[in-house]
Amino acid sequence: MGVGNSLQDKIIIGAIMPLVPGIAFTTAIRDIYNADYLSGTIHLLDALITAVCIAVGACLPFVVMNYFGGF
Repeated sequence: MGVGNSLQDKIIIGAIMPLVPGIAFTTAIRDIYNADYLSGTIHLLDALITAVCIAVGACLPFVVMNYFGGF
């Protein structure tokens, strides 16, 4: 039972990792550092909204299935 959960966790994490907005976040920090505050803020908000949407999309099925008794 423990091995199956560990493997499933790694598969889910591996599928979600390419979606994480790492480059967009880095670009936002670089823009803010280079005194381009408007562009940096927009990129930062874009990266944060994308990260929140990924997190909600990854957790919502588990919450819904748990609520309906699927797990």
